[in-house]
Amino acid sequence: MPKREVVTNSDGYVLIGVMILVAIAGIITAGSLDLSTSTVRTTHALEVRDREFFTAEDSLSRGVAWLRQNSTSMINVFGREEFKKHFVLTSPSYGANDNTQFKIPTRVKLVSGGGGDSVMLTNNVALGTSRYPNTIDTYTALNKNVVALFNQATLGEDGVRITLIDAVPKDYNGAFNADGSMKEPLTTDFYPVYRIDALRLPERGGHVFSYVIGDLVTTSSFGFYGRDLLDMSQKCDSFISDAANESYTAARRRANCTTGSDKNLTIDNNKRVYGSAKSNQHLTRDDSKEPVCADFKSPCTPGIKCSGREGGTCRVPQLPAYKPWNEYCPVHKPAINGVDDVEKIITIASNAPGDRCFSALNLTSKDQKITLKTTAYSYFVETLDLRNNNSGLLNFAPDTPDGTINLYVKEFADTTINASSVMNLNNRPSQLRIHYLGTEDLKINGNSAMHAFLIAPYANITLQGSNDFSGGIKAKELVITGSADVHYDESGDIENVSDVVYKVRNFNQYNR
Repeated sequence: MPKREVVTNSDGYVLIGVMILVAIAGIITAGSLDLSTSTVRTTHALEVRDREFFTAEDSLSRGVAWLRQNSTSMINVFGREEFKKHFVLTSPSYGANDNTQFKIPTRVKLVSGGGGDSVMLTNNVALGTSRYPNTIDTYTALNKNVVALFNQATLGEDGVRITLIDAVPKDYNGAFNADGSMKEPLTTDFYPVYRIDALRLPERGGHVFSYVIGDLVTTSSFGFYGRDLLDMSQKCDSFISDAANESYTAARRRANCTTGSDKNLTIDNNKRVYGSAKSNQHLTRDDSKEPVCADFKSPCTPGIKCSGREGGTCRVPQLPAYKPWNEYCPVHKPAINGVDDVEKIITIASNAPGDRCFSALNLTSKDQKITLKTTAYSYFVETLDLRNNNSGLLNFAPDTPDGTINLYVKEFADTTINASSVMNLNNRPSQLRIHYLGTEDLKINGNSAMHAFLIAPYANITLQGSNDFSGGIKAKELVITGSADVHYDESGDIENVSDVVYKVRNFNQYNR
C-alpha cells in the first residue's frame, strides 16, 4: 500500500518569510537609490553654487581692480569746485535709473536730468542704467567718459555694478552750515563711498558684493617737485598765506615744506628740508646731520623721508599733461607791446580763443608795465618777452580778492628770467600760476623776491639768485641753488583736487 505524503504548514511559512525578505531588500535598495540620487543632486547643487560663487567673486575682484586702476579718471568731480556742479545729496532713495528688480538706495544723485538718477556703472542692463559725469583725469588732464571706460573693461562672466552710495566731506564744517545746509562756496573736498556688486541675474545665481571706502590721496600738495631730479641746495620751510598775511615771515614759518621726485631727490650737505622728502627711486642726503626735519629744534625731530629703492611705499605725483598749444589757441590776438611810462591793463572778456590768446607780450624796456587782472579766464601767451635784466614789469592785480591769475606760456623769448620782472609781491603766491608748456630749460635769478606757483612739465628749471622764492615749483628737473631760501605756500594747492588717487583702505566682502 503506497505511503501517504504529509504536507505541513512550515513550508508556507518559509515562502512567506522569503517574500518578506525580498520586500525588505527592495525597500532598502530603493532607499539606497533615493539616498544616492539625493546625494548626487546635493553634490551637484553644491558644485553649481561654488562655481557661481567663484565666478561672482572673480568678477567682483576685477571690478575692485578696475576702480583702483581708473581712480584718477573718476575723482576730479569730488573736488570742492566741481562737486555741486555734478551732485546733489538726498535722503537714501532709489534713483530713477535704478528701475530693475535689483535696487540700491543712495544718498548721491546727479544734478543733470533733474537730480533723480543714481550714480552707477554697470555692464548688465538687468542691474540698472549707467550714469556717471564726464571727468578730467587728474594725472593726464584729458577728458574722460567714465561710462565708456567701464563698458570697455573685461570683468569676467558675471555682471558688475559699481554704485556711488555716499560722498563724505573731508571736513564737515567745510561742507555744511550749522543748519545742515550745504555751504556756498564749499571749502572741502569729498571722498566717495562705493558699493560693488557681482551677480549673473538678480533672481538667480551667485551674488557677492562689497563696500569700498577709501581716501583722497591729494599728492598735488608737493611744494617743490622734479620728476627726474630735485636738487635741494637751499633750505626750505612753509607758511600759509591768507588775505591778512600774504607774505612769508620767520614768525609764521612752518615745518611742512613738501618735496618730491619720481626718480632722484638730493639734499645737499648742511641744507635742510623742514617738512618731508619723498622719492620713488633714490633719495640722497647727508645722514650725519638730519636733512629732513619736522620742527626747528636743534637737533631737530626727523621729518618724513621715503625712498622707493629702500623699500618705502612713497606716493609721489606725476606731472600734469597739457593739451597741444593749437588746441588751446587755434587763433591769436596780435602782440601786446609795452610802451614807456604807460601801464597797459589787459583783461579777458570770455574763454573763447579769440579773447584769451595772444601771439606775444613784449616788455623790452625798464620803463614799461603790462598788468594782468582777469581771474575768471586764463591768459594764453605764445611768446613772453621779458629780456632778462632789461625788461619792464609784468604786473598782476587779481580782479577778485581771492582770485587766481592763470598765465599759460608756450615759450619765453629769453629763458633766463629776472624775478624782479614778475611782480606779484602784493598778492599771495597762490594768486599767480604760471603754466610753462615749452621744452627749453628755464632759469630764474635776480635779487628780488618772487611770489608764484610755476608748473613746467616738459622743461628743466633752475632757481638761483639771492632773494627768497615763495610758492611752489613743479618741473621735469628742478635745481634750487643760489643763496636764497624757498618757502612753500601751503594754501596754493588746495583750490582743486589735483593729482589724486582714490586709495582703497577698507574692503569688506559679503555674499548671499
